Amino acid sequence: MSKIAMGRICGLVGGLLTASVGFQASAETLGVVLPELLKTHENVLASYQDIGAAKDRVDVAKADYLPSVDFTGNAGYEHQNKAPGSDTTSTGFHEASLGATQLIYDFGKTTSQIDRSKISVQQAELRLKNAEQSLIFEGVSAYVNLLRVSETLKFSKESEENFRKQTGIEEELV
Repeated sequence: MSKIAMGRICGLVGGLLTASVGFQASAETLGVVLPELLKTHENVLASYQDIGAAKDRVDVAKADYLPSVDFTGNAGYEHQNKAPGSDTTSTGFHEASLGATQLIYDFGKTTSQIDRSKISVQQAELRLKNAEQSLIFEGVSAYVNLLRVSETLKFSKESEENFRKQTGIEEELV
């Protein structure tokens, strides 16, 4: 768990506890909070980006099967200053070349690159699931801790009120 994520969760729990001291807190259920957290958390969003990049690498590997066409062109003007007594010359030049290549057989190199890229997509998808499960675990742990602390606070308030009643009764008896 990253320090930033832990800090955010602790800040959330601390903020909720602080808010519940002065008045009755109305907490949302896990069913409401977790789906939103899974949509917006930076680790999950980064994992989706990783999956997209891995899928792009599969497309790049498949492109090796496609033909390629290369076109090169040069154009310019040349001015030559010759020795005294000779004419200077000025000429333009144009040069173009066109080439096409097609992979016939590469002894399985392209196929293995495609397979490797597909495996990287699967790895990225598993990292996404891992990030989601870690986030769910952290969220549930924080929620359970919040409930535990909230109940402790409730019992403490009840105990304080009970203590005040008892001391009030003893003062009346004296």
